[in-house]
Amino acid sequence: MRRIAIYLLLVAAGLWAQPRVVSTSPTGVRVKIDAPGEIGLLQSHGEIDLASLYPEAWVVGEPGGPALPRYRIVLGVPTEGDVHFSYSFGPSRELRGVGVSSYEVPAIGPEPAPALGWADSLEPVTFNVTRWRGCRVAVIEVTPLRYDYRTRRLVLYDGVNLNVTFENPSGLKGASRRNDPAERIYEATLLNYEQSKDWRLSPQAVPSNPFEGSTNWIKVTVAEDGAYRIRFRDLKKIGVDPKKIDPRTLRLLYPGQRDPEEPLPDTLTELPIYVHGEADGALDRHDYIVFFARGANRWEFAERSFEVNPFVRESVYWLTWGGGKGRRMRTRVAYPLSEDAITTAQTVLHFEEDHECPGRSGLLWLWKAIKKSTLTAVDTFILNLAGVRRIDTFTFRAYATTEGAGFRLLVEDDTLYYTQVAGWGDSPPYYTVVSPDVVIREEWPLEVEVFGAGQQELYPDWIRLVAERELSFKHGAFWVQLDGQGTYLLSNLRSAPFIFDVSEPSDPVILTDWELSRGKLRMSARTGKRVPVWITEERKLLTPGLAKAEPGRLWSEDWGVDYVVLSTNENLDAAQAFVEYRSQNLKMSGVSSPKIKAVALADIVQDFGYGLAEPQAVRHFLSYAYEKGGGRPFYVLILGDGTYDYKNNLNFSGRAEYFLIYTSGYVIDPNVYASQAAANEGWFVEFDEEGTFFPEMSIARITARDLREAYDALNKIKAYESAPREAWSTRVLLLADDYYKGTPSEIDSGMNHIPANESIAKLLSPEFDPVKVYLSDYALVGGKKPDAEKALIDALNQGALLWFFFGHGNGSQLTHEKVFMNTDVPKVRNGNKLPLALFCSCGVGRFEDTRWECVAEELLRSEAGGVIAAIAATKGTGAGSNKLLADSLVRAFRNIKDLNAGDLFFSIATQSSLYVLFGDPGTPLLFPTARSLSSQVDSFITGDTAVISFEPPVTSGKWFSSAYGSWVRKTSSGITETYYAKGELLYRARGGLDAGGRTLRFIVPAGISKGDSAYWHVVCADEDSIYTYLIDGIEVDSVGWTVTDYEGPKARFLANEVEVVDGDTVPPYFTLTVELEDPSGINLTGLAGWEGDSLSLVINNKVIDLANYFEYEVTGDGLATRGAADIPVDLTSEENDLTLHAVDNLLNTKDYELTLYTSFIRELKIEDPLVYPNPVSTTAEFTFELSAASRVTIQIFTVSGRLVRRLPGFSYPAGFGTYPWDGLDASGRALPNGVYIYRLSAESEDARLLPNARTAVTGKFIVVH
Repeated sequence: MRRIAIYLLLVAAGLWAQPRVVSTSPTGVRVKIDAPGEIGLLQSHGEIDLASLYPEAWVVGEPGGPALPRYRIVLGVPTEGDVHFSYSFGPSRELRGVGVSSYEVPAIGPEPAPALGWADSLEPVTFNVTRWRGCRVAVIEVTPLRYDYRTRRLVLYDGVNLNVTFENPSGLKGASRRNDPAERIYEATLLNYEQSKDWRLSPQAVPSNPFEGSTNWIKVTVAEDGAYRIRFRDLKKIGVDPKKIDPRTLRLLYPGQRDPEEPLPDTLTELPIYVHGEADGALDRHDYIVFFARGANRWEFAERSFEVNPFVRESVYWLTWGGGKGRRMRTRVAYPLSEDAITTAQTVLHFEEDHECPGRSGLLWLWKAIKKSTLTAVDTFILNLAGVRRIDTFTFRAYATTEGAGFRLLVEDDTLYYTQVAGWGDSPPYYTVVSPDVVIREEWPLEVEVFGAGQQELYPDWIRLVAERELSFKHGAFWVQLDGQGTYLLSNLRSAPFIFDVSEPSDPVILTDWELSRGKLRMSARTGKRVPVWITEERKLLTPGLAKAEPGRLWSEDWGVDYVVLSTNENLDAAQAFVEYRSQNLKMSGVSSPKIKAVALADIVQDFGYGLAEPQAVRHFLSYAYEKGGGRPFYVLILGDGTYDYKNNLNFSGRAEYFLIYTSGYVIDPNVYASQAAANEGWFVEFDEEGTFFPEMSIARITARDLREAYDALNKIKAYESAPREAWSTRVLLLADDYYKGTPSEIDSGMNHIPANESIAKLLSPEFDPVKVYLSDYALVGGKKPDAEKALIDALNQGALLWFFFGHGNGSQLTHEKVFMNTDVPKVRNGNKLPLALFCSCGVGRFEDTRWECVAEELLRSEAGGVIAAIAATKGTGAGSNKLLADSLVRAFRNIKDLNAGDLFFSIATQSSLYVLFGDPGTPLLFPTARSLSSQVDSFITGDTAVISFEPPVTSGKWFSSAYGSWVRKTSSGITETYYAKGELLYRARGGLDAGGRTLRFIVPAGISKGDSAYWHVVCADEDSIYTYLIDGIEVDSVGWTVTDYEGPKARFLANEVEVVDGDTVPPYFTLTVELEDPSGINLTGLAGWEGDSLSLVINNKVIDLANYFEYEVTGDGLATRGAADIPVDLTSEENDLTLHAVDNLLNTKDYELTLYTSFIRELKIEDPLVYPNPVSTTAEFTFELSAASRVTIQIFTVSGRLVRRLPGFSYPAGFGTYPWDGLDASGRALPNGVYIYRLSAESEDARLLPNARTAVTGKFIVVH
């Protein structure tokens, strides 16, 4: 136990540096952050690791810049009243010429330029108040120092004093404390929990249903800005009887003019419309509705700019009737003010297409990529300039992803513009030409020529022209800017004109009383300012999309539930199955009978997006459900994949139905370092945007691409939760990157891969048995570490409850050496022994990417195993912050113990918006309980018998035990880190539990290393609990022993539980069981026996370490002498050579060799079934071909389905078979003339090749006597 005691001492020594509450009172709370004692020992002109100086602080920074400590303190505050904050720093100490560690992001990909000056804008202390579910909290962030990278000047403060005061102490009571599943998280997070534990917010009042005022609704969709018309026949076509509509009550509603990234309103705004013929109170055949609508991509007329909606292609309006009088468009006379008329006016033309998203995240979509590999690259854009007389301003926006790129714009070989491209980050990248001297054609060809040294890449975004255009109806609808007092002449009018003043598009004005003669119209806008005017004519009016709808149902439903499943429409059946399963199989803290509900995305979009499939619709719904549910909903599961390509700009045919994601930001860099644009699932459940990121529900996603994958995910969860708890339930897999960037020439400085994993191992000791796969222990071969890959797969296949990875990553791989790729997922065959994985890396959870499926989601999707849940980031994260996040998760698990995946994730969700929980938030996790053994083991003596006794705390279930040699001290290369690796595996066994104690024995293997830190681990588990026992600090010694065993182990081989011998045939994929027995036990250490080989199985020259699969079967006196290894085998050759090297604990060896042949028959088939002769007059034979040895039975039916004879079953080998029939029925009578049906059934009798396989065929024959 010495290791644990030393660690606890170290932890206790560091606790004093944490923020602590100094005092509390009804009017406030005082907090102090003490300075580390070591600051008085620091000297100028040196290197200082601030992370180790402030170990309990977060590490903040930007890639390559200084890494600075930052404390975050979360305090509960009263539910009402202002909260005031003040702070003061203690005395300062200044050091000069000091270097500090840089902020490192463990990503894979091109590294950005170091952000050396990022800290210049860092606020030393920030304070804000926000809502965190049932709590109102104050969030304080403090950096207790200053650092200037230019002068290398470091200022350290001797402590920080924080003072928070409450203006309204009478608001201390708040709402009564609810049975909130998050209460245990509050307790672990709020520094003043005891003071604030009774301060809980009351649910807010919810808005009324915006659709409840009517039962008549038509969804109206428009694709672009313009004047639209709805006619009598349009309504009739969608099943609406226009004769039942009073046109005076027609109203058109929409969610108002808003930025698509802004929240959706709780009410709908009415848009004024024009209804032709409404005065008589009847909607007649020649009556119609006209309205001016905004497209999803729309003009901002006042700013003369064009805005693109990144989420949807169409805007949605809602037509209703039957209530009060609707709002109508205003009119204004527009008769001409003078005889002289102007025939042109200024307009703005915008050309933009979205086909490329080079950042593969965020909202920056560009027109196309022009890639140069030779001297130049040229692409041509054809612009429609119909009606344009003159170009006043030409503006081109483009981005370059490479250094040294430039472009030339040409029109008919004349250079319009020539420049070097401003790099990404130069804002804005506009290139403008005023009054260009160019020839204008209706189809105007613009050539873009890219130049520069080497390969270059240019992405045009859009082209915008301020132009003078002719006022003519012949070119369709258009808009122009008119002088309010000018008189204008419009020509080529062929039907009734519609002219709108769109100065305020939400309240357009129809201009009337113009002067019209012979297709020419004279008018004046008659205002005191310039106005934007939309001009069209009746024959050019647009027709919107129309569909009957019944919106508002979700607004009226009860949301007093605990768990909400959000699903794509395709996956909705599986979502309902999730509800049914979780309704019977969910435990939540503080909730006696959890309620679960499923909702389809289409319903959310209709009711809370008002028809707009924007991310804000989902957030709007969840916020409403939370408040209407009384603050009760806690878990949210999204059942569906997601993509940044909201509008299918990439034009994927037959693509899966996606559930919305939230992403923001505009970046051109696709690498994981570019975290300014990333998927952020927590955004959906962060309802108070005023403060720091504090999600109010625990949200997770299962990226099921279709219904089958959705059901597979549910079945995987069911199997996991019904599987028995075993030794793997107490294992933690620790995967650490090395300190190279794929080659020994590039040192990976500033990383903490090994210390971070060692910290996890210590925090989980003694309950968890660590399994370490540290890349520093493995050789580099051709840029990879194949032995590390194998060790990782082996460790995963043995199973673990938790898996932590610290190291470099991106969406498709872990580590530069590719220790695990998304393509490696099929190699993981761990059945139901599935871990929850935390990938403390970059981009491993980048599920929205269209280039590849990310590692985290692929492991979750895997049918053969993988993980039960994963927590992974969508973009770049910091190494230091990742360590603290992982530590926080483990502490929450240890402190709370019996919780669900969603609880664990909620406990860390506030620390980073980049992390996503993949899986079901209701998945239960159980922290083992540590127990003391009833006996002690002083030493392991090689060749002698080791004995341990224990009293099981449960009387049913199973026990599992393993023993290891002394820990081995190791040192990493690249960066020197000291750590301990497990000693040799000495023993692994299992057995059943009943009343009474247990004694276990094994022969300690010869040849193992001496030491004083061997250990013995025991697990006892039943359906409800799991207990662990640990004896460590066991001495390993070697003395002489009397040899009585001179023979190697006996072996037996089985394929799918059937014994095989040399020359047998097996299927290509099967479970090979190797049974071994020896009075001295089986050597699992990896040490070679006297004949030179360790315990291993070689199949076609591939070496398998049997110790990874072997387990003793202990009976009788508990001595371990026999056991078995179950190995999944996948053969691709017809002839296969197997060699077993069996070694016992006294190093006696014995080799076994056999050849097995592969049958590639993967299914049982009956081919060429016949009845001969046919027609049948007396007797007949049934003939057939069998793909495998089977038992065959035959049934004969009349055409009406009545069974007339069941022939007994007989066994047949594979190949051709005949079954004679006497032509009689079950009563021994000849069958009457007629047509009959037979069913020939086969059941496989080859347990190796096709165990339990069955098939059948049917046919007809005729009886004629």
